[in-house]
Amino acid sequence: MDLEQYDLAQNNIEFLIENFPSSSRLDENNKFITASLPKDAEPDFLYWVTLGAID
Repeated sequence: MDLEQYDLAQNNIEFLIENFPSSSRLDENNKFITASLPKDAEPDFLYWVTLGAID
């Protein structure tokens, strides 16, 4: 889902870079590394075919 909060996101990344430069969420080029979603956040094909009965 895209909330279209690009300016807010950029401000937060700049804050992270300035205040936490060695954060594990920043790569060597200070690009933000997104967290992976848990499995249940994006169910796989088997989940949808069985309507959640088999996961």
